[in-house]
Amino acid sequence: MTSPSFSYPQLATSGQRDSVAKALSKCLAVDVLQLTNPAAGAVDDMKAATATVASIVVWTSSDLKGAGITKLALHGARALTFTTAGVTPADAPANVAIVGKDYDGATIGETLNLAQTAATVTSVKCYSEITSLTFPVADGTDATIAAGIADKFGFPSKLKQRGGGASILAEIEDGSVVGTGGAAATAVNQSTTVKHTGYAWFQNPIAAELVTIVADVLLADGAQIIAAQPDYPRKLQIRVTDGDSSISAGTVTVVGVGAGGEALSEVHNLTGGTQTIDTTNAFATVTSATVASLAGNAAGDNIGIGVGSCLGLPIPGTATGLVVHKTVVDDADEAVAGVDAAANAVDPTTSPNATHDYGFFYSFDMAHTATQNAHSHTGAEGEGTFVAAATSLPYGAYTPSTTPNGAHDYAVIYERDVS
Repeated sequence: MTSPSFSYPQLATSGQRDSVAKALSKCLAVDVLQLTNPAAGAVDDMKAATATVASIVVWTSSDLKGAGITKLALHGARALTFTTAGVTPADAPANVAIVGKDYDGATIGETLNLAQTAATVTSVKCYSEITSLTFPVADGTDATIAAGIADKFGFPSKLKQRGGGASILAEIEDGSVVGTGGAAATAVNQSTTVKHTGYAWFQNPIAAELVTIVADVLLADGAQIIAAQPDYPRKLQIRVTDGDSSISAGTVTVVGVGAGGEALSEVHNLTGGTQTIDTTNAFATVTSATVASLAGNAAGDNIGIGVGSCLGLPIPGTATGLVVHKTVVDDADEAVAGVDAAANAVDPTTSPNATHDYGFFYSFDMAHTATQNAHSHTGAEGEGTFVAAATSLPYGAYTPSTTPNGAHDYAVIYERDVS
């Protein structure tokens, strides 16, 4: 079969070519950085504070928090933070070698000097994925290092510099243009529902049990001792032991934070004999568990709290319409089952037992209402912080003036550098 051939008109003279170049130079290359409800960064998003050691340490993606990996990838690319603390911060290693991927999935890296005082440093580059974090031999074992995510976002293409500054055409926060100058605007409310997609990965979550959060202890009014936190966001199991059904009154209130950063508080009745009570929501952390108004309890009546098999997805608590499109267990597809859309959680057919890995591909809806109040702006275009590609590779970076908290939308319309 003969392949099709194509021919292109040739420009006869250099003058014609110059004319075309001049005409094209008037075409402005524009791009948009769109950030929908990014969650706030935290100093331990990727790795909790970990004691330093007298040897080379390498953290790969399997050593990092699944929720942090998901947060990092949700909005294209973000900068990393490394926080030095501990009894003797000077024991911290001198630097960390970062290897990862940029907004487009290309491999990038840098060697970042770490603070050897109680302080936080931020990466120069913005990453969508982390391949490895390598620390040299520390100066001692009495420092800790935590890895987190900054509120600095990478652009999807190279930010153009003009006149020594970023060529920002417009910056928008929550439906309002900021920093444009001009007259007051009339208050306007705009509501819409936006479809979001996500992926969550859980490495070897432990089997469901009844005692890791609160040990099996004698029932008594008051705050219970929180022995540990859930390994991943999970629904909890409250175990009440009351063999003779003597408990006639009493409640336990569990307070904590959900997988999407929302505050949670649940009250459960302790009457009804020996039973296991599942919480309604998936808890990422448990702040307190308090027993109150207890009556009729006797020796041998106990309470314990552990984790269930239902895994919480990192979705804002105000989201609706959760749909899990695909479940992967140990790199093999499994039929989607056990979806609790109200709790943004999944109870997979293959139950956790500390040896299975899980991946969930999902989508959800978020209602957005942007209120533009009467206001006026003066000064230069844009109120956030913009960093040139030369100092925040590969494309430049943006830090909003209003700190992300999972409830703010941002958009930056900018001139793209095509040189």
